[in-house]
Amino acid sequence: MNMPAQEQREETRLIGHQKKELWMGAEYLTLSDLWPQNPRAILVGINPTDASVRVGHYYQGLAGRRMFRMLHDAGVLESRQHKDVPGLYDDDLALSQGIGFTDLVKRPSRNAQSLKLAELEFGAQELDRNLRTHASPLVIFVFKKTAQVLFGTFEGIGLLGGLEIGGARCFVMPHYSARVPLRDVTLAQLKRLWNET
Repeated sequence: MNMPAQEQREETRLIGHQKKELWMGAEYLTLSDLWPQNPRAILVGINPTDASVRVGHYYQGLAGRRMFRMLHDAGVLESRQHKDVPGLYDDDLALSQGIGFTDLVKRPSRNAQSLKLAELEFGAQELDRNLRTHASPLVIFVFKKTAQVLFGTFEGIGLLGGLEIGGARCFVMPHYSARVPLRDVTLAQLKRLWNET
């Protein structure tokens, strides 16, 4: 397909998983949703950080890198050897292992505190539709707040008993600063779930 020269130049400026997307009537440079062909799990964040969008890859901030470390510790991501390979990122590795990525809100920001209630509500409808369309046996919420926007207030983290989206079991990751015993118990539960998918 031939694109006009102007569009080709704009297209080549995008790096990694960057994408220009219309969100609630405005266009933003954000991150593409990554849907594996045969998903084992979908990671759901609240919204992309400016740092991640700049690089063109999911979870490039400190909290995101700690989250990837927890996925490695739980045995969800198989290898960190790719760190020696320039240009290969954790989201690329995860995608190759059947793990997809999406966010509740597509508008990037420095942090989630700047998100408006209308964006969260709109995002919840879009996310629910997308997760039902791209069926996965497991949905992993990176942040509890994201799951609470969909399901309402609940206690605890880990497997959300009785709460599903499109038949997928739902799991909430521990916060990266969670106490070690809670973190370890929750990651052991994730490892069991992962081995069942």
